Amino acid sequence: MSRFTFIWLGLTLLISAGCSAVPLLSMHRLKEADAQHPVGEILCVWEAAEGRGLDNLPCRGFGGQLLFFANGYKEPVKATGDVRIYVFDDIGVDGDPGKPVHQFDFPAVAWNALLKPSNLGASYQIFIPYTRKGLHGATCTLRVRFTPEGGLPVYSRMASVELAGHGTVTHPEQTEKQVVTVSGEETSHTGIQTANWTEFNGTTADEAIIPVSRVPGIPFNRGSSAQRDQQTLAGLRLAAEEASRSQPLVSLPAADSATNPPRTLHLQAARPLEAAPQPPTTAESHDSSGSVPEKARHPLADDETE
Repeated sequence: MSRFTFIWLGLTLLISAGCSAVPLLSMHRLKEADAQHPVGEILCVWEAAEGRGLDNLPCRGFGGQLLFFANGYKEPVKATGDVRIYVFDDIGVDGDPGKPVHQFDFPAVAWNALLKPSNLGASYQIFIPYTRKGLHGATCTLRVRFTPEGGLPVYSRMASVELAGHGTVTHPEQTEKQVVTVSGEETSHTGIQTANWTEFNGTTADEAIIPVSRVPGIPFNRGSSAQRDQQTLAGLRLAAEEASRSQPLVSLPAADSATNPPRTLHLQAARPLEAAPQPPTTAESHDSSGSVPEKARHPLADDETE
């Protein structure tokens, strides 16, 4: 074998094995965080991606690349410790966006299995599924917590990721529902209608200022708060005027101090009228002395007695 052939075979072996050998060689050059060089910062790059969910089925989620920086090192380092990743969204849990939708825990051994060398240094590449069901759009936020063995936890900055979808999801407690009862039947409506009784469940603080109308014929408009107040007051005045015009007027005679003294009307139940005084009978017309009144005597009675 000539010298030229030997060199050509050697170059061929190096080129064919170079792609698989470079990562193995670069793993030995990766620096690792320790007690003298603890992790001080976590840099995360997230984007919307698709992968496998908790049920091992395809789902949408977040693809991320995480870099750990230790004190005293300029390039990213290998970090040994427990990692927890929080996922938040704008819907929240029980109406509270401050509560995480889900959290993913990785022990130190499982976390180091995600280590990938890169041109920058040690990096961790991972896919985090979005566990909320549906194809709605959502604004999500992710945060990473790294806890080294025997050390204090280190948190990354909040990273926001937009998930595209069809429409948005509203929490059930924030959904407005109108229940209208007409003639003893209860039906649900999405719009504002006039009825004998209107009840709102889950109204906002601004809507709770105006009480629900129990007067038929007064509609509600979803305008500004001041405009709704003016329209409500105007409707109440109009209903009061219509009610006053529909009642018959009662004319009373003019008060006279001599013949007709002023009387006060009381809106109470009518009392039975007292019986009118009857004229005294002949037997009751005699006084206590037994004498007959002069008006009851006969004109010839005096002549007979004399």
